[in-house]
Amino acid sequence: HSPRSGFTLLELIVVVAIIGLLATFILVALRTARQRAREVRIRADVDTIRKHAELVYDRDGRYQALGVSDCVNPASTEEVNVLVEDIRDLGGCLTITVRDETTFQNYCAAASLDGTNRRFCVDSTNNVLEAANVGCFETSEDTYCSETP
Repeated sequence: HSPRSGFTLLELIVVVAIIGLLATFILVALRTARQRAREVRIRADVDTIRKHAELVYDRDGRYQALGVSDCVNPASTEEVNVLVEDIRDLGGCLTITVRDETTFQNYCAAASLDGTNRRFCVDSTNNVLEAANVGCFETSEDTYCSETP
């Protein structure tokens, strides 16, 4: 008998199975990384809205430039609307609530994070919250982020 060269069928099947498992792990990790990247971008967009609101408030003494937005209707200003649309394109949904649409003294902005049940919320009192049960709430004098009981 001469020594055999090459691989047996069983050895090839084992190698293909190992490569398949490795590819599966890589694809799952890549999907998770993409989802986290979208969430980071949504958080950054909401934080940019917060910064924009504070700059406008420092200049005008009110948050009127924010406008009011929900998941369907755009914001009333182009600067904010670009961010609202970016959040929507990333799979999120942003709601901006202003307490008094004549004085524009308080606001709250909350965005869903990429189709999950978690939300990211900022408001005019500098609250920044992230949880499944976070949203914008209103009283007769204020609009703010809070967790629901």
